[in-house]
Amino acid sequence: MESNRIDDFIELALSKIPNHDISGALKILDEASEIVSDNTELLNLQGNCYYLLGDFYQAKQVWENVLKLDPNNKNALSWLEKLESPSFQFWLKRYYRAIEAIESKEFSEALVNLQKLIKENDGFVSLYQLLGLSYLALNDEKNAHKVWTRGLQLDINNEKIIKYLNTPKGLGKRRRKTLQESDNLDRNPRNNILMIVSGFFVMLLLLQMSFTINKDDTYKATIENLKAKVSMLNEELNEKDLLSTVMAIDNFSTDITADEELSMDGSEYDVEMEKEYYKAGYQAYLSNDFKTAYSNLGVVVSMSTKNYINREALYYLALTYYVNKDYDNAKKYFHKYLKEFPDTNYTDESLYYLGCIYYFQEDLTNAQMMLKELKDYDPQSGYLSTNLYREIMVLN
Repeated sequence: MESNRIDDFIELALSKIPNHDISGALKILDEASEIVSDNTELLNLQGNCYYLLGDFYQAKQVWENVLKLDPNNKNALSWLEKLESPSFQFWLKRYYRAIEAIESKEFSEALVNLQKLIKENDGFVSLYQLLGLSYLALNDEKNAHKVWTRGLQLDINNEKIIKYLNTPKGLGKRRRKTLQESDNLDRNPRNNILMIVSGFFVMLLLLQMSFTINKDDTYKATIENLKAKVSMLNEELNEKDLLSTVMAIDNFSTDITADEELSMDGSEYDVEMEKEYYKAGYQAYLSNDFKTAYSNLGVVVSMSTKNYINREALYYLALTYYVNKDYDNAKKYFHKYLKEFPDTNYTDESLYYLGCIYYFQEDLTNAQMMLKELKDYDPQSGYLSTNLYREIMVLN
């Protein structure tokens, strides 16, 4: 009897997923899992829902639980293999870096990186949640709502996105003008920063996604810190009405603009030109138009602004040469990246590709030196599990 009931739950959940009601399906599966916790079909479906929502930590936990019940379960094995593949780990690493950028209020950088992540791997609801929050924090309410609307198409009953979209539009500026005319405006920086809706929503989302798949003490401390921030923000928000909260967004976002995040020596035209060249070069790279990628990314690198666009262009220029087996130029630009941007987004990737390049050029000493440096830098790197890494490191 209980088995039939669980089957009904699973069938109902399965009917919701094709209609883009991922949250609705997950609620049903969560309810079913309270009745029975060892149904592998139910658990696999739960994992798929978490995956589509962008909660990769929970998805991984669920599929690992499936393997405890059924070590040969093909569905769980297949999904875990995908999650742990070097290509997805590379994507996932940049995903968590984008989250870190939001928490650090580096909204312009987060926005650019999230847009790239969506182009490379679309379909995850959390990407649209985060991208919308980044737009909102940069005072671009129109694009924030556009992005959230797209996110709602992926998950039609997503409570967080619905809450974002139901936030009254345009109230911030009108309220802000009124308050500026008053002599009683609260100038407390804590109120101006902590009480923004985007900050509150971001930290709730980070907790929902468990922020990272690591389980060490640093991870636990990060989660506890986020919980404390959410609790504090919740107390603040409960004392204020929605109008004051929206006003706080507008006050905060005037302090952080895209141009300030992209600031560099030179004119505003130069900033825009750098962005346009990078955009054209990166799009060409994704389209395998490597000749265009070389020329446009090369222009950005030659500008040597040392900002994050320059950093991204340098990495993708090196990667473009690597993909085309122009190992001398790839080696040159990967080394340039490590010198100019040490301990940043693509440090471990650069070390790995340099190890491969030296190996392909039959320079085993330098190949092993690069890969040893990679292991020292990130003992948990997904690149350490690749066949090529093992092959290089066992050679004498």
